[in-house]
Amino acid sequence: MKAIKNTLREFLKYPSAIIGIGVILLLLGVSAYALATIPYKEAVRLWRGGEDVWYQNPKYAAPAWFNYFSKVKKPVSFKVNTMDGDIEKTVTVVNEHMDSVDMTYSFDYDYEDRKSVV
Repeated sequence: MKAIKNTLREFLKYPSAIIGIGVILLLLGVSAYALATIPYKEAVRLWRGGEDVWYQNPKYAAPAWFNYFSKVKKPVSFKVNTMDGDIEKTVTVVNEHMDSVDMTYSFDYDYEDRKSVV
């Protein structure tokens, strides 16, 4: 027991050791929280991905958190749903086998990178 106290006393002399132990304890806490709150099958499904998980993410677009590390604020992708009521949807019957669906959605474009607009 005395050896443990001596080792602990030595650790307290170094602030970097205290921070390191704090980081390790934080990571252990986060992993225990994830283990307790996410069911195993759901965790495996999210980890492996697949079409049912990744289809909503654009293939060649940077993630939204990329703007935190960039000087130029680039546009982010977002998901809209016609059931929300924010989208004006017009369905026109072209013939008996085909309909034309036009959707209009207005939003504020508050980004600095204008060349990425198509």
